[in-house]
Amino acid sequence: MSAKVKPFNFSMTPFAQVLDANDVPNPALIGPFKQSELSMKLAINYDDLVSYNNEDDGQLYDSIPTLEGIDVKMKIKAASSELLKLVMAATESTLAVGAGSVTGESITYLHDTWIKTDQDNISAVAITGFTEGADFLVDSENGAIMALSTGTMPDDTVQLTNYTHGTIDGIQLAAGTALGTYYRLFGQAVNRGNKEKGKLMIAKCRITTESDIYVSTAQETKELDLTIKPIKMAGFASSVLFNDKLLYG
Repeated sequence: MSAKVKPFNFSMTPFAQVLDANDVPNPALIGPFKQSELSMKLAINYDDLVSYNNEDDGQLYDSIPTLEGIDVKMKIKAASSELLKLVMAATESTLAVGAGSVTGESITYLHDTWIKTDQDNISAVAITGFTEGADFLVDSENGAIMALSTGTMPDDTVQLTNYTHGTIDGIQLAAGTALGTYYRLFGQAVNRGNKEKGKLMIAKCRITTESDIYVSTAQETKELDLTIKPIKMAGFASSVLFNDKLLYG
């Protein structure tokens, strides 16, 4: 009997590979991107599933032949250095960040907690009514500010913050930027409904940013919202391959 499945909703720890002009993946792995979320909004019939043996990794997958044109929303979280590897493969879509100043950035400060600003390499930090050293500390290289519980800044409050920043060693991408290369994404996925685990692969895809992002060589954690556009690749049964137990629950 045919039955509809719920929308795909996984947590996943994916790796990425860059595809060359002949769709051959570079052996070098990028990632893993930890604590990521992946969801696809579609409903299918169980009897539409097609078994597919992937010669690349010897794994038996199920696939849905009609997935072309489906956008996959992915939230990834990883060290900036790994994210930088991901976007550096598409340098034609990147823009270097030069020196400048920021006025009135709205920041919520928590006592004795480093809060990241929108930039790195910052200096001349000014928060009206408060004094650096007595009320807050500045991590210039990483662009972070800490409100001190021993100072006069109230805990968990929003303060408008001014600062300057030097030239930044990194990459900035505007919202809506499509990374100018093709990627393969794959890894272990967990069905959020029934907690079953299985492998999932998007053999070929484009990646588009959902918001303005900046990644640098700094060893800090960033979270990005991305849209993944699966593309059917020659020799594959579908644009998305997975173990069928990921569908139920």
